[in-house]
Amino acid sequence: MLQRVKVCILLSTYNGERYLEEQLDSLIKQESVDVDILVRDDGSTDATTDILNKWQNNGYLKWYSGENKGYALSFMDLVQKSGEADYYAFCDQDDIWLPCKLISAIDNLDKLKSPAKLYCSNLYYYKNGKNLGLVKKQIPRYDIYTSIIQNIAAGCTIVFNQELKSIMTQCTPNYLIAHDFWAYQVAMLFGEVYHDENSYIYYRQHDNNQIGAKTSKIEKWKRRINRLFSKKRDGRAAQAQELLRCFSGRLSAEEQNIISLVANYNNPWTKIKLFFDYRYTMGSAIGNILFRIKIIFCKL
Repeated sequence: MLQRVKVCILLSTYNGERYLEEQLDSLIKQESVDVDILVRDDGSTDATTDILNKWQNNGYLKWYSGENKGYALSFMDLVQKSGEADYYAFCDQDDIWLPCKLISAIDNLDKLKSPAKLYCSNLYYYKNGKNLGLVKKQIPRYDIYTSIIQNIAAGCTIVFNQELKSIMTQCTPNYLIAHDFWAYQVAMLFGEVYHDENSYIYYRQHDNNQIGAKTSKIEKWKRRINRLFSKKRDGRAAQAQELLRCFSGRLSAEEQNIISLVANYNNPWTKIKLFFDYRYTMGSAIGNILFRIKIIFCKL
């Protein structure tokens, strides 16, 4: 009898009482795999921890709590504390996974030849109990250049293997835009990424979403304009600096140069080079224009 694949699901919670149990129910119904669910609560003040206690007492998961770090560092703490498994999966607290989500990811990861591998996929919009269709209409472009400036990997869809986890746990970043962006960048540098145009997850849209997937064009433009005029930078340069700090000893000279152009773009000559290097692309004309405006005004 063949041994079933073991997947460690990494779930960060924060005031998620409303939808958490429906999500947990979808996790334990995953087909053809054995799941271990590890939860870190990021300082909830509602009934989230009561729900976690109940599910832990019933033997479905293990959980622990910590100071409020924000979701990115909370997920990275989960990666560091996770045990041995064949695969690992990031999980949000308010979505619904279809029963074949994990096994579909694993089947696609098995197609990759690199020792370190990461899977990500499309999403279904899910609002008021209805599937509103796919988020992305086509597979986005991805390579090392674009991975330094654009994240194509939605965290709630990511599944990665033991080898990639081993690389990620060698160094804890001091700064992150997001855990999924970091995992995607590490996978692009040291392994392979598979992006699935299909979806096996209902990505829930509700009033508590800070940034929903299905927003109007007006809302998207408001966000873009606010970011341009904000005093804050968007963090891409800082995260690139963390890549160099953590992995420079393992990177080729070419890879270091690709990352350094973003990490050190404030240098006048570097800024010019980055501005005119169209291998760094956001995948659309508007995205590329906004990216280069940010270069000019030091907003990366």
